[in-house]
Amino acid sequence: MKNSRTINRQDHILHLLEINDSISIRELSEELDVSEWTIRRDVEELHSRQIIDRYHGGIRLKDHSKDDLVFKEDSDLFSEKNRIGIKTAKILKEGSNVIIGSGSTVRFVAKALARFDKRLTIYTNSIEVCYELANKINYKVVCTGGNVHGDFFTLDGPVTEKLLLSNYFDVGVIGVSGLTVEEGLNIKSQLSALTVSIMIEHSDNLIVVADHSKFGRVYPNKIGDLRSVNTIITDATPPPEFCEFFAKNNIRLILA
Repeated sequence: MKNSRTINRQDHILHLLEINDSISIRELSEELDVSEWTIRRDVEELHSRQIIDRYHGGIRLKDHSKDDLVFKEDSDLFSEKNRIGIKTAKILKEGSNVIIGSGSTVRFVAKALARFDKRLTIYTNSIEVCYELANKINYKVVCTGGNVHGDFFTLDGPVTEKLLLSNYFDVGVIGVSGLTVEEGLNIKSQLSALTVSIMIEHSDNLIVVADHSKFGRVYPNKIGDLRSVNTIITDATPPPEFCEFFAKNNIRLILA
């Protein structure tokens, strides 16, 4: 098992690559105040996990753009959703049994998890989440099965619901289309509403990932009350009425 210094150093390397298109081994050695030999060892591991590409004297994040053509790209609020994904992946505890829903922000959680070296059991009804994590050996990934909905790349229906109803999860991670203090959590897809409602009911600790644009929006399909949430992870401070509600109801607010 890697020690914490190695993990922190590799996280720092990935953070630098998110800011810069590429970076040299020498620059990393100077920035992190370690030998080039140590950096090359980290680079070798990150490359073996298919996170980075190497070139003569340096590295860059691996280009998955061709692979990503499999799915519809959602470029809106890319940076914000990426930060939310990284923050969420970091707080998931080793050994947890996790249910992960679907949606563009949730997919960024899966992308971030692909960079981490945690042991998690992950259930999901998202084809995109399965795709992101399928070849990561530290994760046991369980696809719920069910009817495929191409518009959202989700699995729903009786088969999905039966599996979810027969399991309980340490943590649930879901995205929403909108949330309000009065109307609670809602999503666009009527087909997915019951599935996500079961995820909420069967999660001991519910994390909602939502960028700032989701606050105050209302869609027809309610999936749960705002009081059912334990943690909200977002990219900017929500409007005052939300902050007051979170404080009164012991809901943890995390800014990414």
